[in-house]
Amino acid sequence: MASLTGPVELLLTLDPRSERRLHEQIEQALRDAIREGRLHAGARLPSSRALASELGISRGVVTTAYDQLVAEGYLETRQGAPVRVAGGLRAQPTAPPPPSLIAQFSYDFSPGLPDLAGFPRDRWLRSLRSAWRETPLDAIGYTDPRGVPELRNALGDYLARVCGAAADPEHLLIATGFRQCFSLVCRWLAAHGIEQIALEDPGWHAQRLIAEEAGLTVSPIPVDGEGIDVVALAQSGAEAVVVTPAHQFPTGAVLSAARRAALIEWAERGDRLIVEDDYDSELCAGRVGALQAKAIEDGGSEITGQLALADFIARGELERHLRRMRVRYRERHAALVAGLAVEFPDWRAVPTIGGLHTLVRLPAGTDEPGLLAAAARASVGIEGLSLHSYTATASPGLVFGHAHLAPPAITQGLRRLSTAFANR
Repeated sequence: MASLTGPVELLLTLDPRSERRLHEQIEQALRDAIREGRLHAGARLPSSRALASELGISRGVVTTAYDQLVAEGYLETRQGAPVRVAGGLRAQPTAPPPPSLIAQFSYDFSPGLPDLAGFPRDRWLRSLRSAWRETPLDAIGYTDPRGVPELRNALGDYLARVCGAAADPEHLLIATGFRQCFSLVCRWLAAHGIEQIALEDPGWHAQRLIAEEAGLTVSPIPVDGEGIDVVALAQSGAEAVVVTPAHQFPTGAVLSAARRAALIEWAERGDRLIVEDDYDSELCAGRVGALQAKAIEDGGSEITGQLALADFIARGELERHLRRMRVRYRERHAALVAGLAVEFPDWRAVPTIGGLHTLVRLPAGTDEPGLLAAAARASVGIEGLSLHSYTATASPGLVFGHAHLAPPAITQGLRRLSTAFANR
């Protein structure tokens, strides 16, 4: 610890165990002190030699920190003169962080949220370090727009082994997520004269927004307990369809064998396109193979992350993580079903094979919008089935994400939701 004397005394402490380097700690401490007004314009700082002696570190560390702050305009140095806080600087009052565009809830049942705390960050960091350490510098410049070969090979092997997909690495393209992939697909279809695309009803609402933004007309196709209605699809006249066959969102239905065969026949008969959104099948029990893996090109995917993911898959860390999460998510789904039985005995949880969410059917006549508003006021995040439905008269329902919360939090969240609904 060092004390910088001047208009205000400033204590500067270094933590040798911190991930931040020593000169970065000095920079941040002085930068914050100047911004907050604890070091005023013109205040004199110790020489680099004196401060290094007080802190018990190399003089070069202090010199590096001072040079950086001079470059940023916080400090001034002149030959033979002491280091001073730059003139004209005024304290910048600490402003509250800007509000997030995403609503924050005490109990968030939003579907699609995984257990973020369960991700093996230490193992991921190992893969990142390996990517930086073992990759030649020329490999992290502009590379194959399809994605780095190491990741395409690792994914090809993984998809063939786990999903039964004919995943030739030469035909795989890496993108940054389904939204980007689907947006590119929709724009490609529109550019080639396709005007209509079929989507599952109910289905993920973002698909509709992306398709319409690309200028496509959306044809909603009903979904029942066997998945998408292929007869209705054939009658729609659409030349492309988006499906979630392994675990339909949000109903949880699995596309039956007969429907799978009919869907593939529909595509082959008319040279039509099937876009498969396989968003959480690896977390479901009794997994079924992919209709076929598909991806769309992306020239800007971050290369280091690709190489790290290739290493993460090759070392078996992805599959180890998925095994742990399947067990954890089954426990959380069981806690959700048990809690619903206690707090809402007249609600019906639709049976599911696992994954990240559960659809709950509400009694006819339930005020779904009113329930959602009451839940939000009680800081309980949840989505209504109407958000993902094309039909205004669709039966009321709620889509619970059960993966993000631990069982005690699920129980408490349902209890709070029950109270909010009773008092609305």
